[in-house]
Amino acid sequence: MTISLFLSCKKDKPNDVSVAGLGAIHSQTLLVGNEGNFGSGTATLTQIDLSTNASYQNVYAQLNDEGIGDVLQSITRVGNAYYLVVNNSNKIIVTDNKMRKTSEIKNLNQARFMLAVNSNKAYVSSIYNYKIYVIDLTNNTKVNEINVDSNWTEEMVLLSDASGDYVYTCNYDTAINYITKINANTDQVVDRITIGGYAPSRIVKSTDNTLWILAGNNFFNKTATLTHLDPSNNQRLSTITFNPTWSPEHLAIDRNGDLLVLVNDYNNNKSGIYKVPKNATAAPSTFFITASTGTYLYGLGIEPVTNDIFVSDAKDFTQNGTVMRYNSNGDLIQSWPTGIAPSSFYFVQ
Repeated sequence: MTISLFLSCKKDKPNDVSVAGLGAIHSQTLLVGNEGNFGSGTATLTQIDLSTNASYQNVYAQLNDEGIGDVLQSITRVGNAYYLVVNNSNKIIVTDNKMRKTSEIKNLNQARFMLAVNSNKAYVSSIYNYKIYVIDLTNNTKVNEINVDSNWTEEMVLLSDASGDYVYTCNYDTAINYITKINANTDQVVDRITIGGYAPSRIVKSTDNTLWILAGNNFFNKTATLTHLDPSNNQRLSTITFNPTWSPEHLAIDRNGDLLVLVNDYNNNKSGIYKVPKNATAAPSTFFITASTGTYLYGLGIEPVTNDIFVSDAKDFTQNGTVMRYNSNGDLIQSWPTGIAPSSFYFVQ
């Protein structure tokens, strides 16, 4: 399928959060994190009502009379609180379930992703630091740091078994061909599990509690791989090796257990989404969704109820972007405008 861009009807922004619309976050709401232009402090939040297709721009700033900051990296929810991880501002903004700011977690150098370990504790990955931050969610403060093997830690997932709760992390380093296992109760590294490639960055878990890890890219001169891992015995179930010119950016898993990989092929000036069936043994040869000329695919997510696919186009990173919605067959359904550099999605359930 080829991407064609069109804009939906955009409602005027209401200032009263008591009415349906801005700040009225419900079970069919999509929050889009727009990074903004790096160094300019232009990060914003877009709110999309998937039941009416209405979109609202610059939501956080309108509700709080302040900007988000520099590079909105990711969005996490714990209970009724939302956590906006602002990478280059070295902080996490905490809001209530209507996106009103309640507090701020500071001194988190170059934070990337946040993972709730339980209702009282979370881990935060970072770049330029050999550590993962431990956050006490009862008072939103940094209480500990976990030393890791790389100065760039990306995505994390939580798995539990009879022996305890464990967090599996990706160290985005060309010398590393493993993921790191951390005991979430003691905050100690307990294992390093070998995968089929180097520089792991993306990780998702399937409904059977196995893991998929995306590693490598052409920019690092490391051939990209997708490893299927059983963490109960550290067995590699399969490894798919991609074309050496591919630079995979994002990994998502649908409710059927099939994988979607967002790829930019800079050598051949191509980008798109590849679909990898859960039982695949080789990389796909054609795009499932193909980017049209002039687009730059930047974010990827799957709505868990409908299984619809959401992809963002960052364009040239200076103008406002677009979010596109596709059904599970790869057919374009809808698109909406966003802020600059839309990259992260949070589907409210």
